[in-house]
Amino acid sequence: MSADRLLNMLRFQERLQRETYGIDVLNLGPEERVQFIKNQILAATDELHEALNETSWKPWSTSFGEVKDDAYFGELIDLWHFVMNLFLVAYPGLDVEALAPAIELRYLEKRKINVQRQEDGYDGKSSKCWGCARALDDPTTGCGEIDDEDNSMWCDGREGWYTCGGARV
Repeated sequence: MSADRLLNMLRFQERLQRETYGIDVLNLGPEERVQFIKNQILAATDELHEALNETSWKPWSTSFGEVKDDAYFGELIDLWHFVMNLFLVAYPGLDVEALAPAIELRYLEKRKINVQRQEDGYDGKSSKCWGCARALDDPTTGCGEIDDEDNSMWCDGREGWYTCGGARV
């Protein structure tokens, strides 16, 4: 998807929130923002379940493996609305024109990390912070400074030193 197409969708979504629901997503106060994020995540989770319901995902079912393509696709579109809302409130004060290229850039960065993880034999466990379990190779994680004296690791997410088992030092 080009950044221009993504930008257009984000513009439409911001306008939908503002004009239809009366929510200025680009200028929410801190408590409003948290409530909005919570509501969008709950709605997105519900849409994921609705998408799953358009498949016969139960291996014990005689209809296992069937997907109602159009209904499934429609639920993903519903989900995309809520995901765009979450992006719109990700960085307060960031306008929609700056958001689309930021999403594209962060996606490309994360894709590169995911490819490297697979090439390195990523196991999903050994490269995590001992305190908060965030991935150490993620640039948004400030964890990872290790103290060799007591075998502890600095955890930025929980602001402290933790042992390999996750106990606070």
